[in-house]
Amino acid sequence: MARINCPLHQSAAISGREPVCKLPDRLVLYRELEMRVRSTAEDFATRGLESGDILAFALMPGLDYLTYLFAAFRSGVIVAPLNTRLPLATLQEQASTLGAKNLVLDAAPATDSLAHDIELPQYDMDQVSTLLFTSGSSAEPKIVQHSFGAHYYSALGSNQHMKLQSGDCWLLSLPLYHVGGLGIVFRCILAGASLAFPNDDERIIDSLFRSGCSHVSMVPTQLKEVLAHPELSKLQNQLKVILLGGASISHDVLQEAYDAGLPVLPTYGLTEMASQVATMPMHAGKRKLGSAGVIVPNRELRINDEGRIQVRGKTRFDGYWCGGQLERPFDSEGWFTTGDLGGVDDEDYLWVKGRADRLIISGGENINPQEIEDLLLKLWPKTQCAVVPVADEKFGERPVLFIRGEGSSFEQVLESLNDVLPRYKIPVAAWSWPDDLEGGMKVPYAALKARAKQLYSQSGT
Repeated sequence: MARINCPLHQSAAISGREPVCKLPDRLVLYRELEMRVRSTAEDFATRGLESGDILAFALMPGLDYLTYLFAAFRSGVIVAPLNTRLPLATLQEQASTLGAKNLVLDAAPATDSLAHDIELPQYDMDQVSTLLFTSGSSAEPKIVQHSFGAHYYSALGSNQHMKLQSGDCWLLSLPLYHVGGLGIVFRCILAGASLAFPNDDERIIDSLFRSGCSHVSMVPTQLKEVLAHPELSKLQNQLKVILLGGASISHDVLQEAYDAGLPVLPTYGLTEMASQVATMPMHAGKRKLGSAGVIVPNRELRINDEGRIQVRGKTRFDGYWCGGQLERPFDSEGWFTTGDLGGVDDEDYLWVKGRADRLIISGGENINPQEIEDLLLKLWPKTQCAVVPVADEKFGERPVLFIRGEGSSFEQVLESLNDVLPRYKIPVAAWSWPDDLEGGMKVPYAALKARAKQLYSQSGT
């Protein structure tokens, strides 16, 4: 069984006096975090946490999160980061479902004083390290089990692709209970780079100006906010990478970002592959506008006969955790079939064409909602939109639309599709984006579908 030295311990030994994270009020050095992790790992042992136990925690991004995360890895404890936005009852229910030995909502004090020398901490690459809930954007969330090696190789390949190194700083703008946020942590620790944490309710561009970060992950709505800022030009020399994922984005908005000198790298990933799978190479975005880029090292990808994206490699998950049992949805060669449709061109660039499970069948015709969304983003580039199905007695299903931005009427938006789509693909109703469904990394399609059902029935259509 392959083993590896603890990346945090190694970075602390090499760059101990370099900052590992930039908090709003102070810098934390790699040496300090290493000492806190040692202290907390010892505390875990005194509290009876043993290797293989599950520790659920709902900690806000910051020093305590990093301490508990790596103390758990150091102790062989399996980490289950939970959504900090959920009510207490739901957190307790999820922890119970996982069979967690502890649910941590507030971190115990940890010391950063010099602890006694210890043997070099090592990890088995196959040891179970995390249990993560999928986003559940189009279905019920599943619990994904990852080995330490999956996270390690994901970060290693990502850093090779994007050249993250010591002295760089990544703004941790994604939730740490999602694989995207966790991936940022692994990349920075492995590279000896720094993490910066935004202030509560701070706009992402204000966080970038304040922290001076070189790297940031964004979703399309955040990129649009940045592009609209009057002092956008200040970021041209500051940022090395904007990793863009989470949803479709207008080609016009991407072109605007490139014209503004922003280093935007669209990416495609999924929880089951420990974050990234494909990412745009630097300076290739204009030439391959709309592509998700090329395959990142330590991953493999192919398209099956049904047009679905299949993945495998060193970053692939162990399986879906279900009541202590592991469901392994892989074929005999280890390929995992995603729910995404796509294609690969003759230069090995990936083009994602939408979700197979979002396909709408209306009057016997197949409708790909992403086709409609992409056209709307081209016609109305400043909008955010989502197309979902509603049940219909005559046609089986009909497409409907949620949209915000531009200030145009629903009638104008829908009429603009008449010249580019057949009638059966044009949404039969449109509503404003629900205010209570703000936030999150991905479009909440399941929640929008439920809301559409309610609104459609009330309209009497």
